[in-house]
Formats: sequence, structure tokens, C-alpha cells
Amino acid sequence: MPTNAQIATRKLKTQPQPPQAAAPEDLQQILDRAIEVPEKLAESQLDLARLFLKNNKLAAAERRLREIVEQFASSEAASEARQLLKNLCPP
Repeated sequence: MPTNAQIATRKLKTQPQPPQAAAPEDLQQILDRAIEVPEKLAESQLDLARLFLKNNKLAAAERRLREIVEQFASSEAASEARQLLKNLCPP
């Protein structure tokens, strides 16, 4: 017959273990990626807007540029999109 200690040990081994906390380096990588992904998306949207401009699709370019400014306001791509919009739609 198993002892109380053996029963307790078995119960502990069969219980799900809580997830381990991520190391600080892992958290930094996650944060870096969270910043990097939207920047890349904004840049690819800006590339598309440039392509529209190159092909004289001005309405499509303007829409795309405004979306970039709206969705990615603090990105470098948004800064460039603002400048392109100023050139495209002077006051």
C-alpha cells in the first residue's frame, strides 16, 4: 500500500505545471517583433502607394497614403506618406 508521501508525489507529477515565465531576453525579442511587424506592413503599404503614383493611379494612391497615415501614424512610413500627400494634394 502506497504511503501518503508517495500518493502526494504522484498527484504532483500528474498535475499540469504552470507555464514558466519568459526570460527577459525573450520578452525583449517579443517586444521588438511587435514593433517591427507593423513597421514592415506600413512600409509595404507605402510601396504599393508609390506603385499607384508611378502608374498615375492618383485616387488609389491617395486612399492608400491616407490609410497609412491613419493606421500607422507614428511610423516612418506615415511620415513619408504625409509628405507624399502634401505633394499630391497641395492646400
